[in-house]
Amino acid sequence: MRTLVVPAVVATWIVALPGVASAYTISNTLGSACHETITSQALRAARLELATAAPLPTTSDEQALVDDVQFTPDADMRDLGGTTLLIGVRDNDLKGRGSSDLSQLAEVHGNPNAQHEHCLRGPNQKEPGGSDAAVAACRAFIRARAIEAIDGLDAAGKPDLTKRTTLAVHLSIRGGVDAPLPTYYVRIGQAMHAVQDSFTHTFRTADELKITVVLDWLDAIDGTVDEAVDGPAHATLLDHCDDADDLRKRRRELATEASAALLRATLDPKLTRDQKVASVDAMLDKYLAYSPGCTYQNHWCDAPENAYKNPASCGCNVGNTDASLGAVGCGLAFALTAVARRTRRRKKAAVAAATLAASIAILFAPSDARAANEAPAP
Repeated sequence: MRTLVVPAVVATWIVALPGVASAYTISNTLGSACHETITSQALRAARLELATAAPLPTTSDEQALVDDVQFTPDADMRDLGGTTLLIGVRDNDLKGRGSSDLSQLAEVHGNPNAQHEHCLRGPNQKEPGGSDAAVAACRAFIRARAIEAIDGLDAAGKPDLTKRTTLAVHLSIRGGVDAPLPTYYVRIGQAMHAVQDSFTHTFRTADELKITVVLDWLDAIDGTVDEAVDGPAHATLLDHCDDADDLRKRRRELATEASAALLRATLDPKLTRDQKVASVDAMLDKYLAYSPGCTYQNHWCDAPENAYKNPASCGCNVGNTDASLGAVGCGLAFALTAVARRTRRRKKAAVAAATLAASIAILFAPSDARAANEAPAP
């Protein structure tokens, strides 16, 4: 089996770039710890309210795993429960891969059968009706994972240490292992990832609570996106979690609030199993309901998110101080895609290379293009 490998010089160069941060991403050499930060804040809020969310004891073997993860949990997240929750929320992006293995991660993110785990459109969710279908698929994934988490609790409503889910995890020193982890925190972490991504991969109503449009990743990285059919392309700038402006600050706050609400819904010891499921449904109705009526023809209800769209092309401006860097970025993007097309595993490799190419094109865009997108006008 052949795997697309990023040349070391390219990978090293990308890693060396200062301040690279994209997506509600997991912590790695390129991304900021958006998911980890939001998840940790949500668990802290739940622990202030619910005894069932208290830290879990950790055996010596489990502590060795905690100490070997490929990220740095905050001090109050280094118990078995907190770290497992973070491993679970990272799993949607990793699926057992190393967090710095760019080519492998590109294949994970480009999997057409897993877009609902990130609240993105699947390959057949076209307009009209594509956003509605994508929201339904995302909600169904979150609900299913939340129910599995509820079934991982004991009679007192606390995570049951005897109920384990074996998860492929890549560790810093030991590499890939199959770790038996508390089912509740694995499954609720996977659900929380999708909840959080629903605030960065969608256009929303003015109050930010309802989804009007779901973004497209698959056609965007393939370079074939037709917005009238596929919906708006994935927008890198919407993924930032650094509170760069009011819209993105509000999205991050709501992602944290919704994540805490999911924990409360499933861990409240006063609720029966059926009541917990109903509380999950209420959370989904509050934060992930679909609001119809926004179309390509009305500019998606003249959404302010339109201002955050990625540059349409790899245009490189002659005379710009960043022109040479932009030209190199464009060249790398096209070269990676060309390499993929020459491989035998064309489709899979092309997805991997195109994913990298899309990221590189944004990272190396000329400064005037970046500036225009870093501070969009409402």
